[in-house]
Amino acid sequence: MDKSWMRCTDTSSDVYIKGVDNFLQFAFKHSEVDGEILFPCTLCNNVLNGSRADVREHLIISGIVKNYTRWLHHG
Repeated sequence: MDKSWMRCTDTSSDVYIKGVDNFLQFAFKHSEVDGEILFPCTLCNNVLNGSRADVREHLIISGIVKNYTRWLHHG
C-alpha cells in the first residue's frame, strides 16, 4: 500500500485525504474491534480507540504520526 500521503504537510489536500480514506479502509478491514481502531493521529498517538468518522476527523485535523510507517496496530 502506498504510504507517500503520510508525508503531506497539507492535511486538506486531495492526496492526503485519499490516503486517509485508503488507510481507514485497510485498518478497519484488518484490525477493527467493535467498530473502532486506535487513533494514529499526532494528538492521540495510538492510545485511544475511535470510530471511522472520528479517526478520519482526527487525521485530517491533526495529521498522522509521521514515523508510524509500520502499521503495527492497524493490520
